[in-house]
Amino acid sequence: MYTVLALAAADQVIIPVKTELNHVRALVDTMETIKDVQESGLNARLKIWEILPTQHEVNTLHHQEALQILKHTYGELVYSEISNKTTKYNDAVTLKGDVGILDAELARFWDRITDGLLENERRREV
Repeated sequence: MYTVLALAAADQVIIPVKTELNHVRALVDTMETIKDVQESGLNARLKIWEILPTQHEVNTLHHQEALQILKHTYGELVYSEISNKTTKYNDAVTLKGDVGILDAELARFWDRITDGLLENERRREV
């Protein structure tokens, strides 16, 4: 219910998907929920901004295959950069701080995502 309410209130959605096959399969349900929200009249304006591959393990074949399935199935919706697996997120939670303080490259990664989202929103307003 909270997911549907959040989607009803949103203009755009980023869908994080761990690059594991069970998470890629679960994306089908997420996409169906978004479609239901759009078609039910709750939020016909809702747009998918990007599908964000997360917790990717570069040296794991399973993760490489899941990423290829994501790209093949969803094409342009898959964000061009991948969020690799790191312990920095857990460290930030433990320290109750911003992951960007712990890792400057992660800070730039999230800044690029934010900039892209804002730019997309500006284009939609025109």
